[in-house]
Amino acid sequence: MNCSPTSVANSTDKSPDGSEHLSGNSINSLSRMELTAPQKLIQNTTKKRQPSQSLPVVPSEISCSSPTKRIKQDPSLFRTLPLKYELCPMKDLVFLISSMIQELISTNDNLPPRSNTLTRFHSRTPPGISVFEYLQRLAKHTTLTPPLLLSMVYYIDQLCLLYPDFIINSLTVHRFLITACTVASKGLSDAFLNNAMYARVGGINFSELGFLELDFLYRLDWKIIPNSTSLAKYYRGLVARSGNYKIEDENFPVKNNINHIESKDLKNSKTGQDGNHRNESQIKTPKNIVSKNQE
Repeated sequence: MNCSPTSVANSTDKSPDGSEHLSGNSINSLSRMELTAPQKLIQNTTKKRQPSQSLPVVPSEISCSSPTKRIKQDPSLFRTLPLKYELCPMKDLVFLISSMIQELISTNDNLPPRSNTLTRFHSRTPPGISVFEYLQRLAKHTTLTPPLLLSMVYYIDQLCLLYPDFIINSLTVHRFLITACTVASKGLSDAFLNNAMYARVGGINFSELGFLELDFLYRLDWKIIPNSTSLAKYYRGLVARSGNYKIEDENFPVKNNINHIESKDLKNSKTGQDGNHRNESQIKTPKNIVSKNQE
């Protein structure tokens, strides 16, 4: 199967009432938002890299490992998250996952390529939108929920395990995220959008998303439904490594910490409805992406 590496493009502007409105002609024109840089993995640059160290890093190696050393902070400054991942506010989970993925990218971009084979997920150049902004965009304009977001992290581990040519880096992460979003929504949720909407939100061509989705399912052998125990493990690992969050005490649960209630960023302020259920007319079709193979 021939690969068609592409680049992602996007855009956004502000409506007169201050709410965000997607113009979709070019994702690269989105205003960039600075993401708090996660602590980089400690690497010994003075020693020669061993063969085992050239393997790409995956989420299970980061989220389940002990966090890097940080200055001890006042526990009162930590943001407390619900014990159940289903109740975690979307804006917090988006930040936790994007920080972890950015850490993966920072590490994997510095590793020599394991193969000269390009996958369908490879872009020609790194897109001009950060992982945090892109994941926030997906959460805002699609039907993502906490279980679906955590399933996308699970897919990274599975795809890297079953597809040796795939690696999460700055060239593959955006196309992976929109594909994982599409597959998770269809496989785990009762409510999902059509591929045309996912393509518009993700800034890729409709037919391209179809090829990505089929390739994704084939590589995972159609096993796309993780168990709740695995998702809970990823959730605890993400919180443990963050340094800014903690999970509530089981004996003293957080009150009124209901999903989506306090996340104004994930709501449609113009219509007063949840941003996950936007009308198709509100998201314009992004500019077509030029494949590297067509140059």
